[in-house]
Amino acid sequence: MNDSPRYLTYAENLSAQGIYFDPLNFWYISYVIFVYFSQLISDSHWIIILNQYILGYFAMLAIYLGTSRLSKDQMTGFLAGLIFIFFPDNMNWHSYVLTESFYCSILSISFYFLVRVVDERKRWLYVLTGFILLISFFTKPTSPALFIALAFPFVWKWLLHPPYGILKFGSLVIAGVFMLFLANKMISSHRVMLIYENGDIIFAMHEFPTH
Repeated sequence: MNDSPRYLTYAENLSAQGIYFDPLNFWYISYVIFVYFSQLISDSHWIIILNQYILGYFAMLAIYLGTSRLSKDQMTGFLAGLIFIFFPDNMNWHSYVLTESFYCSILSISFYFLVRVVDERKRWLYVLTGFILLISFFTKPTSPALFIALAFPFVWKWLLHPPYGILKFGSLVIAGVFMLFLANKMISSHRVMLIYENGDIIFAMHEFPTH
């Protein structure tokens, strides 16, 4: 696939020189590390595909267990797991060396641990869930959307309390500006912006001037 070589190259470079900052690929570092450890088992790219399917299996279990716990009904969890399996993109992504497979799986696992945290409120669960969310954050540059989704119910509840309305509104504006700044920083390091600057309708069209 178009993006596969840069993940593989970055993983090879990690092996040669350790972790370093790459303006584009750093926002995918979680997936690159996944590729790196997969390649320690075997040089074949098939091991990455196999590991993605294994992780996808655990993601499906996470959806089933998380939904069962949330709804207090195993049949609902079973149906959620079934929908997860048969949703076309979920299975297709596992067959390619692309971050989408890992991202889909790690988000599903995050969901399970978030449900457990709400249920159990144990310190070790908070730490583990925080670690998994950190992995999720560095899997794709679109990850700030995950944290906005997580923060929304807490912010909404916080805003409903009447005291300090102006202070709360100001804090929300500052947090929103910071999030936009972060997202802009992440996206502007992505070479896809070059395509829009050149007015290309078809991806990488500027590389083929005679077509």
